[in-house]
Amino acid sequence: MTTHFQKPPPYGFAPTSTPPMVTSVGASGTRYQFQINAIGTPYFPRPGVYMFVKRASNGNWDVVYIGETSSFERRLYQDLHLHHQWPGIQAHGATHILTLHVQGGILATREAIETDLRRNHVTPCNQQ
Repeated sequence: MTTHFQKPPPYGFAPTSTPPMVTSVGASGTRYQFQINAIGTPYFPRPGVYMFVKRASNGNWDVVYIGETSSFERRLYQDLHLHHQWPGIQAHGATHILTLHVQGGILATREAIETDLRRNHVTPCNQQ
């Protein structure tokens, strides 16, 4: 018996299934629900906030970098190797990306969420 695998659809939304989710809390106490995918997963061109993470020894996720983008597809897939912190993200052992789609894609909203999260997480690859 031969098993054939189809290329998975890009993430950003999953029309037929629910992707794994992770909750992260900002300094304001706001809880944000992120999709989690392995680095290298294709994405749709949706705006939002993202976090590069790695698995901690206690089973939680350690945040390596937090950012925002107008296109997950471009920033986290097509041009990932051009990310200004990519060498550091790799050096710190990031294995997954958390993504939070921001409806409307307004830059000020994305930046406010990013700032809220950065104020509550130690991120070795963000320049503080």
